[in-house]
Amino acid sequence: MAPFPAAVAAYGKPGGGDWAGGIIATPIVHDGFIYSVTEGGLLIVYDLKAKQEAYRKQLEARTRFAYVSRPGFVSSPSIAGKYLYLMDDYCTTFIVELGPKYKLVGKNDLQDLNPNWNDTVNQQATMSTPIFDENRMYVRTSSGFWCIGDK
Repeated sequence: MAPFPAAVAAYGKPGGGDWAGGIIATPIVHDGFIYSVTEGGLLIVYDLKAKQEAYRKQLEARTRFAYVSRPGFVSSPSIAGKYLYLMDDYCTTFIVELGPKYKLVGKNDLQDLNPNWNDTVNQQATMSTPIFDENRMYVRTSSGFWCIGDK
């Protein structure tokens, strides 16, 4: 596992993305790959068998809602079925196919229909990691606890 820290250590170097930032989210391992996302939204996928980085991709996230005007990813990546779910601080979820090549299969925003603050985009905010149970996703946001999926 020694090569992975070297791959992650390069996140802030040129080619790492617009703004990579540090790693706050806990990486996740699945089927021989480590999936990690930096605070700045740089997705780094490491192939354990090949002992090398499979790819890195700067995710197009919204401006962070808090202390810095950059994208923010604090939530840890989650896996459900054959997809990786990455949620930024503004509850934009990036759904990526698992494996050695980047393929974005979906991108969704969780918006509040009854916002409790003066916000022009009605966008939710979170720093929690979504969890999955059968066909449902659960996430805690700034205004509540959401269940998304089948009834």
